[in-house]
Amino acid sequence: MAKELIWSEESDFVYGRAVEFENKEDFINTVKDQYEDGECEVADVKIQPCVWTERTIPKECLVTLSSAYAVIENYYTASVSDIE
Repeated sequence: MAKELIWSEESDFVYGRAVEFENKEDFINTVKDQYEDGECEVADVKIQPCVWTERTIPKECLVTLSSAYAVIENYYTASVSDIE
């Protein structure tokens, strides 16, 4: 099974579905392996429930989860920084 990571635009935050990783260390090692700018430090690793959706949900708008095509899953989250 592929271990897919979702990176922020600046690659300073990373997210990965918790079920795809054996444990915290597996997540950290995968982040370091896939980091494109050389070596990195992975910090503040947590498992948190996150909402993923194919569509943008407007602010100040009530939308049912089923109509928003939203999925709530546990993700590893972490901050990432270059090692200089």
